[in-house]
Amino acid sequence: MKVVMTGGGSSENPSHFLGKWLFEMFEGTVQLSRTTGYDFTINYDEIVKEARSADLFINCACVEDYQIKLLEDVYGWVPNMLVIGSISGDFYQAINDPYSKIKHELKDRCKMIPLEKKTDITNLLHLTITEVEDTSNSKEGISKNQLKDLIEFWLRNPVMSNIDLKFFIGKHFLTGEKLEKVNRVLEFYARR
Repeated sequence: MKVVMTGGGSSENPSHFLGKWLFEMFEGTVQLSRTTGYDFTINYDEIVKEARSADLFINCACVEDYQIKLLEDVYGWVPNMLVIGSISGDFYQAINDPYSKIKHELKDRCKMIPLEKKTDITNLLHLTITEVEDTSNSKEGISKNQLKDLIEFWLRNPVMSNIDLKFFIGKHFLTGEKLEKVNRVLEFYARR
């Protein structure tokens, strides 16, 4: 099975663990990222061509609105597409930043594109991620093995189109910027 994914597969940054795990999950994954010579703003047509050659395309990297563009340009060309979303998209009105807005639009597009394109060529799974586990910092989240089990289950049973993962709120989540975002969400919905 040929697997092509956008995003980095070699980062040691905990916020990039998901991409690294996805890259390592499938032997021989073709990585489309700046480190491998693929820049969305310069090589977009080449990225689309390579993505369309996959048996599984993992639409992971969130750079501007290119995740949405790739969904539009690759859906219907590949048998399987995994699209990585974020819980922040569900709260984009409260968080009010470009990333959250894009993740919200991405989730909406994943729901609508099969209806609009009227094809079942592509098994599409939008995965709403909250947190990934980082054992070195005692941070809870989905583990590498849980992610692998989930994706393997979906590949064997492609009847799901959207999975929202549990909202992990450990000690690390109750500090700094993450706490500010949670409080903004709570305040926003309390005012409604």
